[in-house]
Amino acid sequence: RAAQDFFKSKIKIPAAVEYCNKRSWGKELIEEFNIGYAPSGNQLLKELTKAGHKKETLLRAGLIKQNIDDGSYYDTFRERIVFPITDKSGRILGFSGRYVGSSDKKEIPKYLNTAETEIFTKGKQIFGHYQAYRKIATSETVYLVEGNPDVIRMHEVGATNTVAPLGTSLTLDQIKELAKKARTFILVGDSDEAGTEAVIKHGKKIIEQGLNCRIMPIVEGKDPDEYFSIRKGEFDDYYAANCRD
Repeated sequence: RAAQDFFKSKIKIPAAVEYCNKRSWGKELIEEFNIGYAPSGNQLLKELTKAGHKKETLLRAGLIKQNIDDGSYYDTFRERIVFPITDKSGRILGFSGRYVGSSDKKEIPKYLNTAETEIFTKGKQIFGHYQAYRKIATSETVYLVEGNPDVIRMHEVGATNTVAPLGTSLTLDQIKELAKKARTFILVGDSDEAGTEAVIKHGKKIIEQGLNCRIMPIVEGKDPDEYFSIRKGEFDDYYAANCRD
């Protein structure tokens, strides 16, 4: 909780504001998904240790890392928009960070998740599950998209039963968790080749579990975030025209 409070307190830093504005995320969306920002300079390490948190605790939680050469510690997330990963009851399990810095070094991953810990396993957790859980339960339907921004955009346009795996292929554990309430899975895939392949692969896994599977491809070479960011009032019509078994 202290880490989330730290990240949320930095969301008004110019780099974070610029990215949120570019995504057209208003205050309500930022609050709903508890979006924060991790600045450079190992500020989380400095502020949380000053507040009494031990480095060993932060290390076990995956919030900091240790340099194997000199033993120094540094923040795991730096210059990243940070999304908390929670279970369906809202308990924070880890974080996912999207790099928004200026470096073009190839070794810097676009997305970075908390390293696996005692409570966080990437192949089991689901982004947006807490926000989507009630609508999944009442509709018995879940939309599956690829990335965190896609989830946020789908919620904004009314599909509040949307979730995403954490940058990984959809796993059996994730399917089984969602199937506790959902009988129908709607795959909303990116329109590129990789997105199409992912939809086919995920669809097979879902059907093998005896569940209903439908697809809603996104046209015009876009992902759900890009497409609906400029068509926010068109989701219902798009669904009616493009969702199929």
